Amino acid sequence: MNLMSKVIHFILFTFVIISLSECDTQTNFHEKDYEFVNLVEKDGKLLIYNPCDASIRKIIIRGDSLYIQTQLDGMYNKQILRKDRISNKEFHVICQWTDEEIDTIRLKNQGELWEITGRIYTEESKIDQFDYVEQPCIECFSKQECDQFMNTNSNDHSGSSQKALSPKEYKEERAITRIESKWYGTYYFKGGDFDLDYILSFTDKDLRLTTQARQYGYTDQLKAIQVGDTLGLFHHKNISGANYDNTRSYDFLKFYKSSDGKFYFEGKLPYLPEGAIEFEKIK
Repeated sequence: MNLMSKVIHFILFTFVIISLSECDTQTNFHEKDYEFVNLVEKDGKLLIYNPCDASIRKIIIRGDSLYIQTQLDGMYNKQILRKDRISNKEFHVICQWTDEEIDTIRLKNQGELWEITGRIYTEESKIDQFDYVEQPCIECFSKQECDQFMNTNSNDHSGSSQKALSPKEYKEERAITRIESKWYGTYYFKGGDFDLDYILSFTDKDLRLTTQARQYGYTDQLKAIQVGDTLGLFHHKNISGANYDNTRSYDFLKFYKSSDGKFYFEGKLPYLPEGAIEFEKIK
């Protein structure tokens, strides 16, 4: 085989590899389900908002259905008519928007990110890479209304300036296993019916709740939603000790920093007093 034949052979081989790669991308997009979470750029950093406005939170592509989730109006379901591959990184989803209107959702892959109709999203599987924060009140309401919200909460025993939030407003499906570094540390309380040790440990690796007792002790990994100076905590998985079951199941725990700089914990755990309990930051 002469040199020219080798060059032609190499070019053809490279073309086939690229074509197969593009074919795989097309096949994956048409067959794979996607769940995209909206990102917001703030001070040069991409964040996930817990929004107070009607902006889109998620776009879900599942089979022949397109789901659009907003904070205020819930979930919309649109029928997908077809999916078109425009290039190796760009796709169009054509859907039946209304009975009479057909619309096109344009998606561009940018590595870890996706641009969808001009806004930035990431896949649900990658949300742990981004901080989850409360959308600033002033972006949704007037200054007067925001001041009223803050004044309403000034009588709260925690001293927090955030709106009082009930467990229903902390959606567990939004909880993640990483939080901002300002929370990192070890928090401790000793007491309750059996004078047990309760330890909250927050690091860049995970969030843990430990109860130290000879027979009842356990360590659970938690997941969290951050809202201002409050963390809504949920059970993620049992790491060691007593199994997580009905004897200690907790749907919702709350941990927050008050205006006096102290940390408080609220939640129903066996042998732990009800109400706000001060946890000392020991590390």
